[in-house]
Order: sequence, then C-alpha cells, then structure tokens
Amino acid sequence: MQSGAVIAGAILWLGKGGAASTFSLASLNGTCVWQVLAITTTSGVQANTGPATTLSEATFDGAGHVTIEYDVNLDGTFTATPAPISGTYTVEANGHGTLLYINPSTGNTVDSDFFITPLGKAILTQTQGFNAQAVTPRVSNGTCIFSE
Repeated sequence: MQSGAVIAGAILWLGKGGAASTFSLASLNGTCVWQVLAITTTSGVQANTGPATTLSEATFDGAGHVTIEYDVNLDGTFTATPAPISGTYTVEANGHGTLLYINPSTGNTVDSDFFITPLGKAILTQTQGFNAQAVTPRVSNGTCIFSE
C-alpha cells in the first residue's frame, strides 16, 4: 500500500430505532462492513498518488476502541491488511466525534471527523487529517452498514 491511503466515510447505523438525545462512546457498538471511495486531491496528484477504494470490517466496542480489517485497491493495485488494525474513537454528547488509527503499511496516522445523525442511525465522516499534513492527498466518503 502506498502512503496516503485514507479510510473515511459515512457509516450507516441500522441498530435500534428511536431518537437519541445524548450520544456517547456506547452509541457505536458492533461490527459493520465499510465501503469507501477516496479521490485524489491536487496535493495528491503532485505526490503521484491515485484514487483508492476500500472494503473493510470495522468493529466498535462501545468504549472508544475500534478494530479494522480492510482490502484496498490503491491506484489499481490490490492489497489486503495483513492483520487487524487497532484504533480509537471519541463521541461528544452532540454526536460529533473523531476516529483515529495508524496505517500498518506506512505508519501514518489517519484522522477522521464525524457526526452521528439525530436518530443515531448513521455517522457522516470526512477526512480530517493524514499524518498531521496540512492538506490530505485524498478526500473520501463511504458507507458502513451495521445490519440489514
């Protein structure tokens, strides 16, 4: 995998119904299948990085920890994660949160920003940072479905 692969996206939560007035770490608890499309930015083109797609299994533990296993097609080259990736997440009472993990191939930190929707059934996510770079090499979005 080339440096610059970013996993971020919209995570659809199809768990229990009903409105959630206050969110917490426990609002994310379960396993989802997460599909993401990442598009190269101008800085990414200058760094010779291309588009990427990922298909992942992400497991949130309800206590701020996430485990991710993914396959990625980065600029036409397919790679599978050699082992699960451990990461962390935060959730504020208003549903705003962050997801942070280290890319095992590059050692780079991937940082995503998200909001949980008012009914708690989806998380809309965007790339916030990549290895503390001012401009990320890709922007991405996707969907993570917890149950059908």
